Amino acid sequence: MIIKKLKLENIRSYSSSLVTIPEGSILLSGNIGSGKSSILLAVDFALFGLRQKELSGNGLLRNGEDAGSVELEFEIDDKIIEIKRTLKRIGKNVKQNTGFLSINGNKESLSALELKERILGLLGYPKSLLTKSKNLIFRYTVYTPQEEMKEILIGDQDIRLDTLRKVFGIDRYKRIKENSRILLSNLREQKREIEGKISDLDKKLEEKEGKLKEVEIINLSLGKIIPEVEKIKNKLYEKKKEIEGLENKIMVLNDLKKEFSINQRVIESKSEIIKNKEEELKAISRFIVENKDVEVHSPEPLKKLMIEAEERIKELEKEILELNLLGKEEDIRKRGSENLIRKINELNICPVCKQNVTEDHKHSITNIETTTISSAISKIKELASKEVSLKEQLGTIKKELDRLREEEGSIQLNLFKKTRLREKKDSKEKIEKESARLKEEISSLNKENKELRENIKELESIDYTLIKEEFEKLRAQEKKLEIEKAGYERDMINIKMVIEKLNEEVEEKLKAREKLFTLNRFIFFIDAHFSELMDLMERKVMLKVHTDFETFFQKWFSILVDDEVLNIRLDESFTPLIEQQGHDIDYAYLSGGERTAAALAYRLALNQTINNIVTEIKTKDIIILDEPTDGFSMEQLDRMKQVIEDLDAKQVILVSHDPKIESFVNNVIRIEKQLGSSRAI
Repeated sequence: MIIKKLKLENIRSYSSSLVTIPEGSILLSGNIGSGKSSILLAVDFALFGLRQKELSGNGLLRNGEDAGSVELEFEIDDKIIEIKRTLKRIGKNVKQNTGFLSINGNKESLSALELKERILGLLGYPKSLLTKSKNLIFRYTVYTPQEEMKEILIGDQDIRLDTLRKVFGIDRYKRIKENSRILLSNLREQKREIEGKISDLDKKLEEKEGKLKEVEIINLSLGKIIPEVEKIKNKLYEKKKEIEGLENKIMVLNDLKKEFSINQRVIESKSEIIKNKEEELKAISRFIVENKDVEVHSPEPLKKLMIEAEERIKELEKEILELNLLGKEEDIRKRGSENLIRKINELNICPVCKQNVTEDHKHSITNIETTTISSAISKIKELASKEVSLKEQLGTIKKELDRLREEEGSIQLNLFKKTRLREKKDSKEKIEKESARLKEEISSLNKENKELRENIKELESIDYTLIKEEFEKLRAQEKKLEIEKAGYERDMINIKMVIEKLNEEVEEKLKAREKLFTLNRFIFFIDAHFSELMDLMERKVMLKVHTDFETFFQKWFSILVDDEVLNIRLDESFTPLIEQQGHDIDYAYLSGGERTAAALAYRLALNQTINNIVTEIKTKDIIILDEPTDGFSMEQLDRMKQVIEDLDAKQVILVSHDPKIESFVNNVIRIEKQLGSSRAI
């Protein structure tokens, strides 16, 4: 991991600042309180977020501001990672908000916990750290506030040993032993359960054996009853065939009776038809006798006379109509003359010429019109006389036409009778033939019915009831045997179900017994050997860690403190033991520079040992040293140059207000604070 950039918005003394951090050794230089450590806290926050009792939002967010953020850009395995975390003030508390994570430009929005989970994965840190407030690996390999390292040196040795066991993963052996004890307890509980489960195994085996004997007894009983059932079934089959044959004969008998009955009805019907035919023949014979002498004349002459009469009637009716019209015309002429005479006699002045009408003129016109009236009356009388004569002729001709029509009706009746006579003669012949045919059919049916009576008499002699009774007795025997057989079979099914269940139980108990053997082996191994094996592995790993740690610790201490009479080593609890001229001295009695040197050497040894042993972490290329030279003499300060050069890290970030350190590093980032606001130069 290599840090590239850090952007702060309203973080502690920073209002807004961008810090670019190169590779190599870098010094964060500035006066006390200028904001150097704030940069380290911002890096810590960007990576792992807020943590209870470790890093609070109120301690990070700038006073008077409601929101703040940190953006960190770093590189891991040739990937450019950007992470942003945000803070928001809610009442008296400061909470984390949603941030983002970008890998090679692929950005995604994540919650605070999701960000921490993804960062732990990228750094190669154990997932178990996700829910823990303190990240020990980061604390002891990358960034440890100097005071915390001094605390681990002078603190309780049990706490120190437990902390180091966690850092190096040695505590997992303790957890394994604790878990093995839990497992052992669970295995013993399982053992007790299995022992209880298989306690009745022998009883179940005996029960199964008893059920198998019951199956043998039932099989013997079935062996006797099944042949009897088959024998009865065969008898039933034969009897059934016999009954079916009889039933077929009965069906034939019923058909014969039905046929006989039908024949009888047909005979009766045909006899009735013959009787009716004979009555019809009598009526036809009478008709023939009564109408055999009927004479028939041709109607044609009569029709000619009728046509002539009808034509004469039409002519007379036409002449009468014409006379009527002429009479009406003469009557109109007469009334016109009468009207003119009346009007002329009443007229004094001519309406046309306006002259007086003279009496002579009136007499002249009256005479003329009187002559016209006399002529019209004479003509009307003549026409009336002719009309009377024509009507008399018309009446005579109509009477003659009626007589001719009556005569025609008589001729038509005789023609009908003649036709009917021929039809009756034909019908008589047909009826005689039909009667003869029906008599022959009746004779044939009577003969057939005689044969049917003989067949019916023969079939009615069969004793169907006796055979049916024998069949029912056999069926009752079969039913009884089937019930008995079904009872045995039902018992067999029930017993087999019990046996099947017993087999399952026995098989399950046998498997449980096998599992018990395996459990006993596991219990014996865990109880007798596993704990000792874990203790041995733990001691060997602890010895390796202790040896490496002590070697690195002595190396770094010898670089920082050049005192041949002052020797340092670690006891079993990783507590530094200082010896001077053969006498053990307490850490507290060292000078300030020596105590700082011991703490720094311990810190560097811890970093180097963790990086060597915990191979999967991705933070081996960076180390941050916070005020590592506090209390150093000038000679010790000079030795820091060798320490920086000997550190096996691509990026070394130092925080110090000592200007001499500037000459030991590749780059210097100056931090200054003006008007309460820090910035990087």
